[in-house]
Amino acid sequence: MRNVVLLIVFLISVINSVSQNNIKFAPKQLFKEIKSIFRCDNPILIELNNNSSVVIDTLSQKYFQINNTKPIGYVYIGRVKTCRAGVCAAHENFKSQDSYEFFDYFILFDTLAKVVAVNIYNYEASHGQEIVVKSWLKQFVGYDGTYELIIGKNIDAISGATISVHSITYDISSKTETLKKILLEKKIYIN
Repeated sequence: MRNVVLLIVFLISVINSVSQNNIKFAPKQLFKEIKSIFRCDNPILIELNNNSSVVIDTLSQKYFQINNTKPIGYVYIGRVKTCRAGVCAAHENFKSQDSYEFFDYFILFDTLAKVVAVNIYNYEASHGQEIVVKSWLKQFVGYDGTYELIIGKNIDAISGATISVHSITYDISSKTETLKKILLEKKIYIN
């Protein structure tokens, strides 16, 4: 019996590890949202290669330029790690071998790197699912990195989803700033 339990625990950790490493960089929801917002039938995503001073972990996050639209837009697709094996701590660095809870999401940006939509398409955490609600995510629309996102002031707090709220708010702020840096270095966007 003990061996069976150990085998089950091992298999769960392997499955968890495999799912943690597989992020979908082209979810169906992304293309549906792009078609709706940018009013195009055939959007083309071109990865913004990271040959700049901005460091990006391309295994868990990517930036794309959305072509075949007028005006051109941008998208960030990435993963936010929220908790580690029963212990939650916002903005904590996770080692790759650690088991963690996470969610995958994307941010659509206009040509000036202003948020036009946020969508969570894969929520793999035990708490905080309330943040996937579109009406809550709409509060990030219009964010351009020129002001601080403050939970409880200009971002609504959610009881029971504190870690998820802090994690996505921090990540949206950080990824908006990073996109602006990339675009400035590539001389695509001028502040």
